[in-house]
Amino acid sequence: MFIIDVLPLTNLPRQESQILSYFYNSPLPQGSIISVSLRNKDIMAIVVESYPVNKAKSYLKKTHFSLKKINKIYTVESFVAPYFFDLINFTSEYYFENLSWVAKIFLPNNLKSLIQYLAKEKNIIVNLDHSDIASINLDDKQLIFPVSIYEKIKETIKKQQQILISAPTEQHLRFYYNHLKTIFPENLITPIYKSPRIKQFNKHWLQILRNQTKIILGLRSVFTYPFSNLGLIIILDSNNSLYKSWDQRPFYNTEVILKWLSNHLNIPILIQSDNLDKSLYEALNLPYKNQLIIPPQNKPQTEIIIHQYFKEKPNKRKYLSPLLLRSILQTIKKQEKSILFLNKKGWARSLICEDCGYIYQCKNCDIPLAFHKEDDNKNYLVCHRCGYKEKAPTVCGNCQSYKINMLGAGDERIAEELQGLSRQYNFRFRRLDSESKIDDIIQTIQEFNNKKIDIIIGTEIILKPQLEPSNLVGIVNIDDLFTFPDARQEEKIMRYLVKLKQLAKDKFIIQTVQKDNYLFQIIKNNDYDLFWKNELFYRNKYSWPPYSQIIKLTYKNKDINKCRKESAKLFNVLKSFLDKHSIYKNFFIVLNPAPSFIEKNKSYYQWNIIIKLKLNKPFFITKKELIIRNMLLNNVPSNWIIDVDPITML
Repeated sequence: MFIIDVLPLTNLPRQESQILSYFYNSPLPQGSIISVSLRNKDIMAIVVESYPVNKAKSYLKKTHFSLKKINKIYTVESFVAPYFFDLINFTSEYYFENLSWVAKIFLPNNLKSLIQYLAKEKNIIVNLDHSDIASINLDDKQLIFPVSIYEKIKETIKKQQQILISAPTEQHLRFYYNHLKTIFPENLITPIYKSPRIKQFNKHWLQILRNQTKIILGLRSVFTYPFSNLGLIIILDSNNSLYKSWDQRPFYNTEVILKWLSNHLNIPILIQSDNLDKSLYEALNLPYKNQLIIPPQNKPQTEIIIHQYFKEKPNKRKYLSPLLLRSILQTIKKQEKSILFLNKKGWARSLICEDCGYIYQCKNCDIPLAFHKEDDNKNYLVCHRCGYKEKAPTVCGNCQSYKINMLGAGDERIAEELQGLSRQYNFRFRRLDSESKIDDIIQTIQEFNNKKIDIIIGTEIILKPQLEPSNLVGIVNIDDLFTFPDARQEEKIMRYLVKLKQLAKDKFIIQTVQKDNYLFQIIKNNDYDLFWKNELFYRNKYSWPPYSQIIKLTYKNKDINKCRKESAKLFNVLKSFLDKHSIYKNFFIVLNPAPSFIEKNKSYYQWNIIIKLKLNKPFFITKKELIIRNMLLNNVPSNWIIDVDPITML
């Protein structure tokens, strides 16, 4: 008789034991899938360990319950990666998440279907022919990375190892897949798109488990596939916010997990980034084991113009300045291309009554409704957070005044300004919207690259690898981004500027009302070292990342008073814990409870408590610091959201 320790694939409360013991008449390999009885339910579980009963006699005598027998055996062999248990343990501890829940999320939803497929295909062996890898000549290929990166991929394949390539969006995935198959044999490459069909998913899982594919490209959760012989990791477009899981616990960041995996397996990791990151690593002088930054390719010097532009009264203003318009028309005359960037959707950001000051707000969220124009005067107001929509008013709903002003401009308004000019100067333009289908976005970008479109207008949706550099790049309005009181907002703005500058071949125009802002001088002079010198000084002084780890605790309720009460209660609990354990007090800064920047979101009020865990070394959290942090977080009730390394503190 054998004791079988298992991890149930369900959401066990964190304070309860996550690994449970059952018995069976024979040992089971680690990673086997079984079903067990738990609270009168049949639950699937994964085997952690098997050992004879006689090794646990003293333990069994002390227990006040009898062990149950395993209900069913689904697999008698492991079908997870060899590092799976280390991976879920790290994720559970780092993100303070239930181990059982992490295991459930990191394993496929369609477990039974996958198990049946694996059993059916058990005896089918596919032998990959990659003998021609060594003979690949890169001299006649169009490369987008340094030659050393392709050589690293070739070297990894020769060793019969796998390459994991993580992409933040499907557009990135498609672009790099199409590129890599022009360099390497297509039968060695597997792209894993979002939500593959069950049959396709099962095929991918088996191929990766058996090392029958070598280059695997996937999105945020690609690391959950069972890589049996991983030899190289590549992160595309580092620092992209879409690497952070925001819609489902655990709220992990793929970059953090892949860097841990690289260190754990002692394999190289290549990080595609911009010169801003390269400068940061140099400023901190940190030894990054196995890590190599892939910087962008060098490009010709671009003329950068920081243009101070004051606009007229709200309903008469033009958002394209005479300077920017002249540059656009000059570019069109030369049969060249222009990109216009504005990170706001719609025609106007909000409506306000000039007489009484009434602002049209979303009924579910604490934000103004954006104004959108449609043909036949079917104008409407919409909330870009919850999707609430209503017909646009012609008179003020509060005082019946006709004096309604439209504040701020979105991409629709810029398109309207160009519409009037397009007939006069005979040019074609297209506006890209985040609600567009992926195929439509890629097709529009392709038409722009092929000069079938002269001007492309868009929000950050246009910042995709398919978009080729343009002769002119213009930022219509960047000043709105400075209004967000986030500790890392200036870094976010700099990343926008760096990406857009990289797209400008000849001229880069930034329209602003704050021409002397030091960020614009930094982008103009390529002085990223100065940026980090200033930024790191203040972050160190006030204990912001990378000198601390941020944990955001969020409480949501439809009753605002309940939010205030629960936030104050938890703040006092945390404060009392640190007072009681004064030895840990210097590790933390706990900020007072405060409403979120947008206090009401989708009918729920939100209040936050921000915890700063001071780090002994920038970016690196030690085992001791992690244990102390989790001791504090043990005081947080289960109805609070715990977000480690949040994208924003707002």
